[in-house]
Amino acid sequence: MTSSGQTHTPRWRRFGFANVVALIALFVALGGGAYAASKIGTSDIKNKAITTPKLDKKAVKGSKLDKEAVKKNKIKDEAVTSSKLGEESVTNSKLAHPSYWAVAGPNALIRGNGATSVTRANNGNYRVEFETDVSECSYQVTGLDVNQNLIGHADRDVTNSLRVFVSLRDTGGTRTDGEYNLAVHC
Repeated sequence: MTSSGQTHTPRWRRFGFANVVALIALFVALGGGAYAASKIGTSDIKNKAITTPKLDKKAVKGSKLDKEAVKKNKIKDEAVTSSKLGEESVTNSKLAHPSYWAVAGPNALIRGNGATSVTRANNGNYRVEFETDVSECSYQVTGLDVNQNLIGHADRDVTNSLRVFVSLRDTGGTRTDGEYNLAVHC
C-alpha cells in the first residue's frame, strides 16, 4: 500500500489483452520474412517482378549466373568495354567467331595467335598449321613488305582441317618467297 492509501500493482501485471496481441503481431512480423524466404521459390515469382532497380548493386555476381544466362541480345550497346574485362577473360576459345593469325616468312613462323607452324612447300607456297579446325573460316593474306608488292592467296587444305595453304606471287604473277600476314576469321 502507498502513503495515500492506494494499492500498488506491479507494472507487468497490468499487461492487458491489447499488449499481448501487439507482442504476438510483432513476433509474427519479425519472423514472417524469414518464413516467406524459406517457402518462396523461383517458380512462385512472376516474370518481370524483380527488375534491376529493385536489386542491390552487388546482388548478382558472375558466380551466381548460369553459363548460358547472358546472351548478346541481353547486353546493351557499350555496356561491356575493355576496361570492364578481366585479364584473359576473353580468349579465342570463348568467342563464337574466333580469329587467328600468323606472321610468317620463308619456312618460319615469326609470331601468331593460334598458329603452330609454317612449312615452305616450294617457291612462294607455304603450309600454315593451326591448333584448331580452321576449315570453315575465311582467309586473308597480305605481304609484310609493301615495297615487295606481294599478292597473297590462301585456301584450306581439304585433307587437314588444321592447315591453310598460302601462295605468294609478285605483280608479274611469278611465285616468290616473302614475309606475309595471314588472317583467319571464323
